[in-house]
Amino acid sequence: MTREELVNMRAYKVAQASTEYWYKNKNDKDVSIMTAFEDGVEWADNNPDNPWKNAKNEFPFVAKYAVCSKPVFVCIKDGHFEVAIYNKVYKEFQDTSLRRIEDVTHWMNIPEIE
Repeated sequence: MTREELVNMRAYKVAQASTEYWYKNKNDKDVSIMTAFEDGVEWADNNPDNPWKNAKNEFPFVAKYAVCSKPVFVCIKDGHFEVAIYNKVYKEFQDTSLRRIEDVTHWMNIPEIE
């Protein structure tokens, strides 16, 4: 995910949290939209998005006519990390030599460097 996408996602979450807070408290005349915004920022700071996805529930995106995903980071049950691809034909994660990686618990996209 690019930095711009992360910033846009955070802005959306802050706006959503602010709006929900304001609507829940709009009967209270002491709650201004600025207070709601500040509370939304605080909520977003305390609830960051986790880039790690559960390997049992979600899989990396594989283009329509492709067999494998772009490289991703994987976390393996024994606690080490590796760069891997997801093969949609075999429904498994593979290392860069195309060997099956056993016991992958989580994966995340490799962040883009600007």
